[in-house]
Amino acid sequence: MNVCPLYLINLFRDHFRACLFNASIIAFMLFNASGKACAQSLAPGAQRFNTINGANKQQTIKSADKTTPSSHISQQYSKSVKEETVNDHRQHAKSSSLFHKDFRQEENEIKETVREYHRTNFLNYYTQFLQLDPDSFSITKAIYLSEAAFYNTPYPFSEFEKYIKQRADLVYQILTRENLNNQNNTALNYGIQKLFSNNNLYLNNKTHNSYVIEKLYYDFEDYAGDKNWEKTFVTKMLQTGSGQCHSMPLLYLCIAEQLNAKAYLSLAPNHSFVQFFDNNGKAYNFETTNGHLVSTAWLMQSTYANSVALKNRTFLDTLSSRKLYAQCLTDLIMNYLKKLNGYDNFSNVMIQKVLSIDSTNVTALILLNNYQRLKVIAIAEQLGNPPLTEFERYPDLNMAYQQQKKLDAQIRRTGYQEMPKEAYEKWLQSMQQAKQQEQSRLAEVKLKQDIDKLKQVKSTIKNNQSL
Repeated sequence: MNVCPLYLINLFRDHFRACLFNASIIAFMLFNASGKACAQSLAPGAQRFNTINGANKQQTIKSADKTTPSSHISQQYSKSVKEETVNDHRQHAKSSSLFHKDFRQEENEIKETVREYHRTNFLNYYTQFLQLDPDSFSITKAIYLSEAAFYNTPYPFSEFEKYIKQRADLVYQILTRENLNNQNNTALNYGIQKLFSNNNLYLNNKTHNSYVIEKLYYDFEDYAGDKNWEKTFVTKMLQTGSGQCHSMPLLYLCIAEQLNAKAYLSLAPNHSFVQFFDNNGKAYNFETTNGHLVSTAWLMQSTYANSVALKNRTFLDTLSSRKLYAQCLTDLIMNYLKKLNGYDNFSNVMIQKVLSIDSTNVTALILLNNYQRLKVIAIAEQLGNPPLTEFERYPDLNMAYQQQKKLDAQIRRTGYQEMPKEAYEKWLQSMQQAKQQEQSRLAEVKLKQDIDKLKQVKSTIKNNQSL
């Protein structure tokens, strides 16, 4: 009987498993799987390959009595079996080494294919984003494009916009119940803020059923998106009713856009909030994180916005249409970097585009600085990591380093000062008490007085119409 060598059996099993694995990867790719998921599915396969045949043990033939002729034959046979087994294992080890090399190469090719798919997807949404006019664009559309690019199966814009319109419809119902003019900017902003500060009754005009919609609230769990980047999305907020200081002000602006209300995004270090103006031009700061008005003095004292940043209008100022457009484009870039887990030439192209629109955009400057820093590190590693004092000996390295220093200086000139995570978390807690402060209370009293006056005006108009 012919016996198949052990190494051939094992090699066949290895290739069979690899074929099954590759088939699953192809199916995975057809359903637009993410690069991260693909990488996770690859790891177990590699581990299985490393441990195959680990439990196999060589079977030895028990020798007979050495004094008999048959024992001599048995010893010779046992010796030949051992030699053949050793040779088989050597052959198998050689084959395994080659297979490992091919497997790693194929793994890298699959990862690059996934990256290329995501890169193409983002390029498509980036192209659509550039079709928007920076001087007059839909904030709802811009946010949708920046977030939809992150998903493997994009959802339709009509679905995204529908949920925002429902919130806008709720604002109209609030104003109607409180006898307020839905064409007045102060009243409209007051109604939007009700979504962040109170539970509200909503009437479905189609079914005539009414139910309570809970107020929008701050999600303290993974607020920075370290574990789940989608936590920072407006999409997530529409789904769950909770968000953080990035998504909450953006949703406010989307609702304001549906209502034709005027409201503006304002930035602080690691934070954003909303500003709006009443009919007399008085500015109000609304903190979506706690659903209350806050004073400018409190923001200056509690955030890391220094005097240089205030002088340069880097922070605590309203963003123009162009600056808001640029800021939304940085969201697309951030989502791209998270999806592909790193910088590349395309991310650099997008960063340069932002700076061509708003040369003082702090987010883009920081991203460009990070990209340049990585470039310096890569060049230095190729040269054997020379000390800083010897950079001038290497023209390419020195040029890259000097460009990074210029970016560092440019960021400092904006007045940007990063807020440590511990300080930010402490600041978030203080936000819950901000409404108790005297200056914030006065702002809310002033707005309430304006709203009461608007109610009286609306009531007078109704009485005159009835005469």
